Amino acid sequence: MRNRVRSPEKIQIAMQGSILPIENYLPALNNIGLGISIIDTQMRVLWSNETQTRIFGSDEQHLGKHCYWLYRRLRNTCKFCPAKKSIETGKTQTEEMKILINGSYKYFLVTASPIKNDQRKVMYVVKAVQDMTLIGKRENEEINLIKRLGHTNQKLNSTLLSLENKSSQMNDLNKKITLLNGFLKRKVLHKAKDLQALNKELMVIYETGKTITSTPNKNEIFDIIVQIACKVTNGKASMLRLFDKKEEKLNLRAAYGFEKTLCERYGSMNVTDTIYGRLAKNDSASLLENIANDPRLSREHRATFRKKGLNTAIIVPLYFYDELLGTLTIFYSKIHNSMKTEKIALQALAAEVAMILKNSQLHENINKSYLDTINTLVMTLEARDSYTQGHSERVTHYSICIAKKMGLSEKQIEIMRYAAKLHDIGKIAVPDIILNKPGKLSITEKTQVQMHPLKGAEILSSVKFLGAGMDLIKYHHERYDGKGYPEGRLKENIPIIARIASVADAFDAMTSDRPYRKKLSVTEAIEEIKKGCGTQFDPVIAKAFLNIVDKNLLTEGAFIS
Repeated sequence: MRNRVRSPEKIQIAMQGSILPIENYLPALNNIGLGISIIDTQMRVLWSNETQTRIFGSDEQHLGKHCYWLYRRLRNTCKFCPAKKSIETGKTQTEEMKILINGSYKYFLVTASPIKNDQRKVMYVVKAVQDMTLIGKRENEEINLIKRLGHTNQKLNSTLLSLENKSSQMNDLNKKITLLNGFLKRKVLHKAKDLQALNKELMVIYETGKTITSTPNKNEIFDIIVQIACKVTNGKASMLRLFDKKEEKLNLRAAYGFEKTLCERYGSMNVTDTIYGRLAKNDSASLLENIANDPRLSREHRATFRKKGLNTAIIVPLYFYDELLGTLTIFYSKIHNSMKTEKIALQALAAEVAMILKNSQLHENINKSYLDTINTLVMTLEARDSYTQGHSERVTHYSICIAKKMGLSEKQIEIMRYAAKLHDIGKIAVPDIILNKPGKLSITEKTQVQMHPLKGAEILSSVKFLGAGMDLIKYHHERYDGKGYPEGRLKENIPIIARIASVADAFDAMTSDRPYRKKLSVTEAIEEIKKGCGTQFDPVIAKAFLNIVDKNLLTEGAFIS
């Protein structure tokens, strides 16, 4: 007799000794931003969520058919099918796949995780599909951008080499006709001096590009740009304005040589109604003279320029191909002889800055996609348990407060911002009946719970951008005295971000209700942290946390009730 495929409402999933109906998970699985399907060991689709339906166009009439026919129109299992590998190995498998859909290829990250019965036999596979097409396109754009920058630098070096050769030839010629052409010699020497100055400025621009690309903080990048602009062009002050396409405004983001309050007072300028906006649409740098008395500028601007002794400005538009990104303006006391050279150098700097700004935008978009993915995973986890809603957000907040107090770098804090949100993601593999059990856990149940750091690290092993953040996820339940889990690490052998998260996690757990106990008061939780100094917790980190609490620096909205 042929096996009849059961409807989604009747499927029972065997997970480590507990039988759980899948209908408990349907709302979460339907709302998650991944395509999810359940496949039996014969490679037949038993159920798929709405996202899977949107991607591949399958519906309930397809249930019971083989996944390789439904999604790829193949007559046999795919060679690199992660679902097949998961069934064979009993482990989670991940594969990048290129699939033809509606006449065009799309790229997907496919993850298959086995579901086993009490005898550890694989009964089903849960397959998750993430559309990576857009990220792939962005990566290709970045690669093309880097290639174009390389070509541009090659052309620039070739031009400089050509100019140096011509200068050398002219000097040789001057030596032969010194008595007949003294005037020409002076002109050539003067030109050579200008070229050397320009070459020096261009080298500064090149070094600027390297410095900026290694700086993670966007505001620091803007400050570096305005400082370098003055250095390259011998200016007295400078401004960087970025173009808001939606609002049609140029917003002041950084200034050098002016008071810090300038950005607040002269923050925005309408592109169509101001001289700055009109000059921003030019193809090259524009020179403004007598700015202290120019009627096209506002009274406040003219007063500021007079106070600073500024009378001349060069405005350079920042274009990435045909896209206006903003303007870079350099201010001087007066026009001088080398203004033309500085104008050329400023245009070269503007091209470099535009490239950097565009690259920064692309990275911001990619980081936003990462954050969206992280938030989706956290919401999926916390939707299972009303007691832990908001737990990941609070632990992240407390961890960052401690990290800042201890003087960790911006890079370490950024890693912690991602990883702390996902520190309990491994609990997805722990059955609800154990997580929500009101009484004491059995040895077997306790062992399952203590496996969640390792499960979390395994689930996120393919998420490359987490990097060092995996240490927080894997070791946040280690104890300073070596009695923690999963590895029993001791003292400084536990990564510092994991030691910080351990204190934050414990404090939030103690001040939150759980199925097996009521929450402690903040005062009671603080006493427990004090008792754990040197045993459960790193004493330096625990004291830093207690200092934050004592000075009331931890409270932020609903973080502490």
